[in-house]
Formats: sequence, C-alpha cells, structure tokens
Amino acid sequence: KVGKFKDAIRYFQRALELKPDYDLAVINMANAYRKLGRDDAAMDGYEHYLTMDPRNAHVRYQVGEIYLDRGDIQRAEHHFRQALAVDPRVASARNALGVIAMQRGDFATAEREVRAALAIKSDVRLAHYNLALIAEERGDLATAEREYKTELQLYATTYKAAFNLSRLYERLGRVTDQVAALKQSIEANAGFAEGHFYLAKAYLDSGANLDEAVRLARKGLEISPQSEVAPLGHFVIASVLMKQGRPDAAAREFDAGRALEAQFARQHK
Repeated sequence: KVGKFKDAIRYFQRALELKPDYDLAVINMANAYRKLGRDDAAMDGYEHYLTMDPRNAHVRYQVGEIYLDRGDIQRAEHHFRQALAVDPRVASARNALGVIAMQRGDFATAEREVRAALAIKSDVRLAHYNLALIAEERGDLATAEREYKTELQLYATTYKAAFNLSRLYERLGRVTDQVAALKQSIEANAGFAEGHFYLAKAYLDSGANLDEAVRLARKGLEISPQSEVAPLGHFVIASVLMKQGRPDAAAREFDAGRALEAQFARQHK
C-alpha cells in the first residue's frame, strides 16, 4: 500500500513458500509485479490464480488489461467479456470494451460502453477521459474540455488527461490555460518527458521563462533521451541559446535534434 512493491513481492514469495495455495498472496504478488511494469510475471500470477478461482472477475479484468496493453485486442476483449459474464458490475471491464471499440473506429459503440460503465460506477477511472477522446474525435472541443476536467477532478494523477487538455488549449489559443495544464501533467507524473518538452516549448513560444524552458527541456532529455519527442527538447534549447548569442552551442543542439529525427525516420521505414 505504501508503494514498496519489491519488498512486497519478497514477502509474498515467502508466504507462498509457507503455503503454496495461498490465493491472496498469489493475486497480490501479481498486482505488485503489475505496478512494477513486469507484466509477464504479473500474467503468470493471474493465470495461476485463475486455476484456483476461474470465476474471479477482477483477475479476468487484469488479464484483459495486460492483453490490451500488448495490443492483443481479441484476447483482451475475450477476458473483459468473461469478467462481465461472471460479474456484470465490473465497470472497468465495460469501460475497457469502450476503449477497444475506439481502437476499431466505432465511436458510437465506444460511447455506449463507457456510459454503461459510468451507470454501474459513477467514478470509474478513465471513463471521462475516454468520453473526452470521443468528443475530440467528433470535433466537440467544449465537451472534450469538460470531460478532461471531470476526469482530473476525480483523479488528479491522470496526467494524460492534463496533457491532452493542454493540446486542446493550444488549438484554441488559450496559452495561459495550456501552460497550467502542462504543469499539472508533470506534477501528476514527474517522469512524463513529453510534458516537460511541450511545457518548455510553450515557454519558448511565449518568450518568457527562457531559463525554465531550458531546464524543462534538459529534464525531459534526462528522463527519456530516445523519446520520439526528444528532438523538440534539443530544438528548444538550441533556440534559447541562439537568443542568448551562443551560436556554436545552439548548433550542437540543432544537430543532436536532427540526428534523432533522422534515426526515427530510418526506424519507421
């Protein structure tokens, strides 16, 4: 509960040495692996748990979520529907079916599934975020803004909602709101490199806080030097250096950014 997942796994492993069929230790250890991003280990745990309790809807949902993260939509959908067959009140599984419908381009079905999830549980995580994505797809920016804000009111750590909101504000020319949303995105997730890069760019564009723009760009590059947005970090730094009368240092940053762009172009061929 305090986020010490490696320690938790060690103790759960010890518990299973003492009692190999201890179901709570199995599922909680799998959840800890999931928190660490070790999805293969988490999947092994969930699948082992299902041999003991095949009708556990929560575990079925977790398995489906891992498949969805892997891009295996068919298997993900299978497990989400199994979870709902066991317990129709699993709102997160209904919301996940909405995500799958979005990925298939069926936004009408996606909205029905997400709203069905909210009818089951009014604060189901990411439901309002998904409604915002659907609204943006339809060009309804006012609804998208409202839904992103609702998601953030419910779950302030949903950094992607804050980031998407910043992009929406950029389209609308609302610079102050754009900057505030970008700040919220990196406050919610200090390891979100993309948020750092775009906030740096926003400061550069406004002509204010140029030192902060450089700091943010360098922090983004420290977090994720190979991010596909990393060239933006180099270009922001280069632009500030040019303004400061340091053309040689600026040229090095421009070259680093162009080299990354060329690398990504080769990878996508």
